[in-house]
Amino acid sequence: MRAWPAWERIAETLWPTTAIPGAPYGLLRMRVKLHDGAPFTFSDGATIVKGARICELHCDNQRFVKLVVGGGINPYRAGRADLASLAALVEAGALEVTAIFGRSILAVGGKRLGFTSRDLPITSWLRLERFFMIGLLLIYTESGLNHLTRGRTVWSYPKELWMSREQLLKRYGQARRARSPDGGIQAPPIST
Repeated sequence: MRAWPAWERIAETLWPTTAIPGAPYGLLRMRVKLHDGAPFTFSDGATIVKGARICELHCDNQRFVKLVVGGGINPYRAGRADLASLAALVEAGALEVTAIFGRSILAVGGKRLGFTSRDLPITSWLRLERFFMIGLLLIYTESGLNHLTRGRTVWSYPKELWMSREQLLKRYGQARRARSPDGGIQAPPIST
């Protein structure tokens, strides 16, 4: 199991991410890149074409453990707050992207945050990615194997999770934050 954290460090070196400025929890990290896949259209009409500027999101797994297991913070609350900070960057013009996306074996959680999931073709690379993500779940969840065998996650494959720029702003932008009692981005202090 020691190989998984080592691979995480290697992946961070090969595909570095940065913190989302102003994100109160630091659960999500980002990397801006150009879309190199096939074009597609979201249900809201937004279109992603090859070469579109997109924001790839990554979960900081060690931070997740500190927040959820150690700090008792709801991961959805933390994800929503970090996404509100990302929306604030987009609204301010500090981040020009057409969409945000990530890959996860926990697509159900992404849907709760407003992402649309897209199935990926089952290839050797996806099988390897699935193996890696299951290993991460074993390491980073409190109940490890028991957690995995309770549902269907162990049989799932990673999916792409997408949200258009428009949907990000609608769900997490200034208008939404103004209606939220805590401004949508407040967080209690967390020890590091």
